[in-house]
Amino acid sequence: MKTVSREELYELVWSKPMTKVAADYGVTGTALKKTCDRHDRETSVDVLMCHCKYASTEKGEARLGDLYEVAGQALKSVQFCHKPKRFLRNMMNREKRRLERGESTRFDVGTIGQLRRLYASWDQYRFEYKVWVVQPAISKAAVTQPILQLLGFVEKALIDHRRIPLTVIVRK
Repeated sequence: MKTVSREELYELVWSKPMTKVAADYGVTGTALKKTCDRHDRETSVDVLMCHCKYASTEKGEARLGDLYEVAGQALKSVQFCHKPKRFLRNMMNREKRRLERGESTRFDVGTIGQLRRLYASWDQYRFEYKVWVVQPAISKAAVTQPILQLLGFVEKALIDHRRIPLTVIVRK
């Protein structure tokens, strides 16, 4: 039987599907998962979807319009969260198109290669989603009732339909 360190095991299970690693070591996927759990290997994937839009003008009414746009993006972004494989495929396709157009990556952490490996073994993980709405043009002191109502609606929709928490970031 082969012996590997915790670090080697971590690299192996993130470099290729867990089922292939398990086969390489002559164990079942369940046995490998239990071994990983004993070694504190994370089996959850944290997905943070950030939505931000600069204010189109300095007027408060425009900020509400900007917030409507970002709120729509936030709600639309979670449409595949109940189907992780489809969510990952959508992410890969979008990233591929961005890179083909010469645009910069949207990934803050990870690479398209890591996303492909995650896609290959998506059923081995639990996905945890979070949505952030970032509005630097809105100050906390100047938040209006319509803004609060819109954010309340978005938060309720995310929690009720997908159990996804919403975080809103504004200026102090």
